[in-house]
Amino acid sequence: MIVLCLLYVQAFGQLVDLAGVGTDSTCISDQSDRLLLRAFLTQKFNKYTLGQQTTTSNVTYRANNNYHVGLGFHYKWVGANISFKLPYINNPRFGQTKFFDLQSYLYLANIAVDLFVLSYKGYYLSDGGVLKFPPEGNKLQLRPDLYTGNYGVNFQYIFNSSKFSYRAAFIQNQCQVRSAGSPLIGATVNYSRARADSAIVPPDLVLDNFYSGHDFNKTAAFVVAINGGYAYTQVIGRHFFVTGSVLLGTGLNYVSLKTDATGDRDARLHVQVHAILRGAVGYNTDERFIGLQYINHINRNNMPVLDSWQQSQMGNIRLTYAQRFKLKKKTAKQLERISEKIQPDILKNVE
Repeated sequence: MIVLCLLYVQAFGQLVDLAGVGTDSTCISDQSDRLLLRAFLTQKFNKYTLGQQTTTSNVTYRANNNYHVGLGFHYKWVGANISFKLPYINNPRFGQTKFFDLQSYLYLANIAVDLFVLSYKGYYLSDGGVLKFPPEGNKLQLRPDLYTGNYGVNFQYIFNSSKFSYRAAFIQNQCQVRSAGSPLIGATVNYSRARADSAIVPPDLVLDNFYSGHDFNKTAAFVVAINGGYAYTQVIGRHFFVTGSVLLGTGLNYVSLKTDATGDRDARLHVQVHAILRGAVGYNTDERFIGLQYINHINRNNMPVLDSWQQSQMGNIRLTYAQRFKLKKKTAKQLERISEKIQPDILKNVE
């Protein structure tokens, strides 16, 4: 059991968090000088969809949702979480999904960075109605051979960081005490791929001429894009809050398709669109935080096949409880000495 847990350990680190830099104290209460300990329950989701402009039905593969429990801490500019997959939770009806899932979110004073490295194998077809001969009874069409990889980084610049705080909602070392928002602008680089032992598009679809009959079993896409949006936190009664953030973007993607059985390959440059959604709701005081957080990355790439597209979607939903502790002066000074020794090296690596 210990070995199985270690295989699914996820690490999340905010290596450098320059908390409190240039903040307006009438809008943001900085709590970074307190030691924050958190416990959380999180559900990760991962979805891969093939679609076509000429039909409203899609071929959607989903991973068997994975639930984790975890613990974390934050003090000053450094913090980390670690989580473990919960055993006996996922429904075996949806098949077995093996995965490596690293999602890391870095929130600096006026910059947010999303970094993700995902590798999933084992999906199920979420809508058996697109098949001419769907499985009988309550069974699902499983694709244990389907593998996807998703690797990328997204940067956001927060224009009004002195009054609006991502950290209050997502890493809990600040409190948003007055409603405020901020325009956002950013850029993203992403590489995704999928492969299977046989054709990724099922051969017995009810959809006429879906993907023009292409029977590829490998695909890859490289994306460079820009985005923009807005984030806002509504504070209710000083301690209750609702945060929402939307980033929409477009750019270029180079997509390739390959069929191993015939050796056929097609690759083209296309326009792509994407969205990054964030949300949080909860209760936040100087001493404690209770809240629900949501992050969703959606990346849609046009394909070499006429009027077709593929979409990857990943993210997580997290329920968090965090407690903040005032440290004794002696303990705080000891931690300051440690941070002063290691901070220059970390900053050098980050730069």
